[in-house]
Amino acid sequence: MKSMTAFPFARIASLILLLTAAIAGRAEVWTLANGDRLTGTVISEDSVFIEVQHPQLGRLKVPRSALKADPATKPEGVADKPVAKTEASTAVKPTVPKWKRQVEVGFSQQSGAKEKQDLSARFQIDGKEGKNTFRGTAKLLETEADSKTVTDRREADFRWRYDINKRLFAQALTTYAEDGVRKIDLSLEQQVGGGYRVVDGKRHKANVGLGAVLQYLDREEAKPETALLGSFFQDYAYELNSRVKLTQESSLMISDKGALGVRSTVANAPAEGSYRVKFNSGLQSKVTDKMSLNLRFEYDYDRSVIDANLRADQRLTTSLGYIW
Repeated sequence: MKSMTAFPFARIASLILLLTAAIAGRAEVWTLANGDRLTGTVISEDSVFIEVQHPQLGRLKVPRSALKADPATKPEGVADKPVAKTEASTAVKPTVPKWKRQVEVGFSQQSGAKEKQDLSARFQIDGKEGKNTFRGTAKLLETEADSKTVTDRREADFRWRYDINKRLFAQALTTYAEDGVRKIDLSLEQQVGGGYRVVDGKRHKANVGLGAVLQYLDREEAKPETALLGSFFQDYAYELNSRVKLTQESSLMISDKGALGVRSTVANAPAEGSYRVKFNSGLQSKVTDKMSLNLRFEYDYDRSVIDANLRADQRLTTSLGYIW
């Protein structure tokens, strides 16, 4: 296991550079007179045109007359005038997905009677286009206590949901994970299933669903193996107001084998079957439109882990986030 004595400074510097690059490359958003939204980076502008570099459509020259007037500057009682379609406005007609990105970084260090260093980093991107909803996350967790590594985990996942109707949706979830403490060299999971929207309000959203999971697992104690698992998932979101948001999600995977993806002949593997429970919750409070303070609780119990002392893992983290 690699030492973490020098990890905070190098990795924090890398995270700061990543965050700085993300902030520098953010795009601007304009609203057109027909209600469409245009996202891009300004190349040049004058009193008649704005030249924009669009991520999908390339370089566009948009007349200012095609942009929606600012209500604050429009005289009271004057209605919007219809805007004639131009070549530029026709070019930007395709709907551009609205993407939301967030980076969170947390670090704590304790010295004295006990030496402890804790680093957490998380990136999430959400997007929606028509009936398709996308979410991708990447996470790094590392903790060292008294020169001993107690957490060394890297995870990433990508979730796609397709709306069948207002209540039903199909879902595909791809997950990647490594865990140096639990001695998991590689874990790959592909879930396919469906869900039901129990609540779909403006402030409350709750979903439940079932699926099947194909898992590939490579541990230090066993040969690589695949397994077919059953899964249940649920998620909930509540917006208290425009600044405060609560999210929560959990999942349960069940296998009738001695372990999730591990042969039942492995020593100490539970012979009566195995399961894995994951529970995550987060509380986000926006300090500004771009910055946020985040509190997250994570619990992971994996009964297939050979060492019973390492099956349960839970942590409470605080972090500073940037949203764009």
